[in-house]
Amino acid sequence: MLQAVPDLTAKDIKLYVNTSFSENKRFSDLRQKDERYEELIYKIVEKAQGVFLWVVLIVRSLLRGFTYADRIIDLQKRLQLLPTTLEDYLKHMLNQVEEEVYYEQTARIFLVSLYATEVPLIALSFLDEVPQYALQLKIRPLSENEIESRHEDMQRCLNATFMHRTVRDFLQTKDTQTILKERTQANFNPRVSLCNALLAQLKSVPLSHKPAFNLDQSPFKDLFEDIAYQARDLEIESGVSQTLLLDEVENVLRNHPIGWKWRRKQNIFLGLAIQNDLQLYVAQRLAAQPPLLSNKGRPLLDFALDPSTTKYEPRRLNQDIIKVLLKNGANPNQAYKGTTIWSKFLLSIHSGDAPADPKTIYKVVSKLLANGADPIGRVVVGQNVTLARRSGKAANLYKKDIAVPEYKSVRQS
Repeated sequence: MLQAVPDLTAKDIKLYVNTSFSENKRFSDLRQKDERYEELIYKIVEKAQGVFLWVVLIVRSLLRGFTYADRIIDLQKRLQLLPTTLEDYLKHMLNQVEEEVYYEQTARIFLVSLYATEVPLIALSFLDEVPQYALQLKIRPLSENEIESRHEDMQRCLNATFMHRTVRDFLQTKDTQTILKERTQANFNPRVSLCNALLAQLKSVPLSHKPAFNLDQSPFKDLFEDIAYQARDLEIESGVSQTLLLDEVENVLRNHPIGWKWRRKQNIFLGLAIQNDLQLYVAQRLAAQPPLLSNKGRPLLDFALDPSTTKYEPRRLNQDIIKVLLKNGANPNQAYKGTTIWSKFLLSIHSGDAPADPKTIYKVVSKLLANGADPIGRVVVGQNVTLARRSGKAANLYKKDIAVPEYKSVRQS
């Protein structure tokens, strides 16, 4: 059973119900002529038992009655027949989809919504398309009118705040999952459908946004990270890289009218794939295109050793991604911005900025040394230059930088 804890006082709920009905002109007019309309508000507050979401859904249902010219006696009867608990009302809503043709559409939307904390309405509007639709769709920014129209269509379809925590709990119950899966085709995969819908939205980003050289300032940032997150989970679930999807995402970022500055950065997309832990995709791309490791610009190994925070993950070293890069020939000593990737990583350890615990750092350092990292190198620390010689399993580091049992002493010269 859902644990719907009363979250508002009767006074708060009465204010919401009163305001909602007062904004309806027909209700306001009839209220002045018939006191039963006032009594209707009290009945709603009385039945609510402090559960605000139940009130929101009931008020929306009753207000739709004014669209059909319901009389007060009709509204009273509808209120009387509506379930009095939130869980029962949600079951009622699920079984009262107005036309059977919408059963599958509604079920798909609910199943997809469970795989994301927030799904844009514009993305949901693409769910009805055929599976390969997003891949075949041309890049075409939507107008503001088209976006508004799609929003309205989805709002009419949903008619509820289905991302409320209590509703998500309801959708995850065994009985509800059974109903939803029975209403969708056997091969329906919510994650794949969500990825395709987000890709379609990416291709439709309106021109009202300005081009941005930095992804953090780009209108594509959230959408890219949403797609990458779902694609990564698909890799984990299926053991298969989502190559077609991700290659098309790169195509959009490089060729969308407001994404033109991406064309200047050769490694940027694969670097972002690295920072979003798309291990199978990275491995497949490097196996097919080894020259990617020697492209101009930021080295791919540096993306792995100096990752950025995403909306889903904090900065962290992914040892598996680093292993993939080294296996495919990444060079720790590759020059970059007046230093080397290796030296830059050592400096991040010395300054305490390396995004991992000491044992993880130790393992990464060992991998880098085993793959050719220079055991004798200079690391610039402020105005000083420290030269460290290899001793034991690690090099170029201070003992205080990696405090693990396996670490052996490092002597300086």
